Amino acid sequence: MTALRVMTDGPIATIEVDVDVTPLPCPFCGQQPNVRELVRGRVDDQPWWYVECIKPRHEACPAFAYTGGPTLPEAIRRWNTRAGGDQARIAELEAMLVSLEVHVAATSVAMYTPEQIAAFRATMAAKS
Repeated sequence: MTALRVMTDGPIATIEVDVDVTPLPCPFCGQQPNVRELVRGRVDDQPWWYVECIKPRHEACPAFAYTGGPTLPEAIRRWNTRAGGDQARIAELEAMLVSLEVHVAATSVAMYTPEQIAAFRATMAAKS
């Protein structure tokens, strides 16, 4: 377990909590995010945890990035979720794309002349 500084929603204070996961750096600026607990103002008075990178305008972060959850581990898990982080899924989708391109090319051969196919391939090669 790792001790993590947390800002509380009461008197300004910083507490340390033990967590099994720690937040990744901000995906926009690379700085460590803030972690805070919000209770005040909620109808049910249940805590809500935020992980956020809300830096003043004069600091480095170009974004206003945050997420939350009903528990601290859940809020951190949501913060740590990144698009493109699943390399296996990306590889799977790329393989599906290649398979689809082969299928389209095979079915297109019967519908187009060799000259049209060559022109299409040249156009696609120029775009890549």
